[in-house]
Amino acid sequence: MPIGSYCPRWHLRQQHCDPQDVVQMHLELGAKKTVGVHYATWILSDEHYLAPQTELASAAKANRLCRRVMAGQMGRTMVIPWDRVESSEDESKSLDEKSETDELVLMEARGGKCVIWS
Repeated sequence: MPIGSYCPRWHLRQQHCDPQDVVQMHLELGAKKTVGVHYATWILSDEHYLAPQTELASAAKANRLCRRVMAGQMGRTMVIPWDRVESSEDESKSLDEKSETDELVLMEARGGKCVIWS
């Protein structure tokens, strides 16, 4: 979900959601996982370009959703296996983290068995 370009709220509320809105939408939709995106690329509004990531983490923590609501990391690919999407464990990982299972994850991605977010 988009988490950037939201300040000032009186002007951008109709076009962009803020991190608190994203957490509320996550709850209302009954989502299992939510990844915050669409921030820190262009400076289009008044918030600091890294504020959306920090504020999303704070809003998720306040609602005890740290393992379910997270911001995508710039320049990294996030892999979330389908069989673990329903889990409350923090199983997402970056492909740049070296492990023996990276090739398996890539094979599962090709077979449609996980979500890859770049």
